[in-house]
Amino acid sequence: DPDTVPMILGASSSPNYDVKKAVLLALGEIGDKTAVPAVKGFLADPNWDVRATAARTLGKLRDLTSKALLQELALTDSDSIVRQSAEFALEHLIEK
Repeated sequence: DPDTVPMILGASSSPNYDVKKAVLLALGEIGDKTAVPAVKGFLADPNWDVRATAARTLGKLRDLTSKALLQELALTDSDSIVRQSAEFALEHLIEK
């Protein structure tokens, strides 16, 4: 359904990090790459868990345009779980 991604993204403006994580997980399951720009935006979220989930979602979507952002996150994020999630996502980008 073409309305699914916009409907899910509508919840992404919630200040609740659990809602943001649920949005990201749903987008990863749907697998629609039109969500990639919105998912990239979550990489700057103040909550480490949201950033980590966004990184894993980009890996799941196998979006090659995210490679540089994920590499930067893997090297510079202040949280080790976010860095590990970015590394995991990068591994997914190169798998076939």
